[in-house]
Amino acid sequence: MSVIVITAEELDHRLQKVVADITNTIGKNDNIESRWIRSKQVKELLGISDSKLQTMRVNRSLTFSQIDGTYFYDRDSIMQILEQNKVLCEQCRQ
Repeated sequence: MSVIVITAEELDHRLQKVVADITNTIGKNDNIESRWIRSKQVKELLGISDSKLQTMRVNRSLTFSQIDGTYFYDRDSIMQILEQNKVLCEQCRQ
C-alpha cells in the first residue's frame, strides 16, 4: 500500500476543478433541456390533447425531433405558435 501526501492548496485546487467540471456539465444539459421540451410540456403550454399534438406533428406545424420513440419539440417553435395565434385585448389594440 502506498501513501500519497497532498497539500491543502493542491487539494483545494483539485476540488475547485471538479466543481467547475460538474457545473459546466450541468450548464450544458440545462441549455439542451431549455431548448427542447417533451410532449407533456407542449400539451400543457398549448392546452391540447395527444391527438391534436400528433396532428400538429403530421402537418409539420411544430418543429420536433424523435429519438427512440420520444418526441422533443423546439421551444421557439411553440412560442412562435402562441405569438401567431394571440388575440389582442380591446385596450391593446388602441
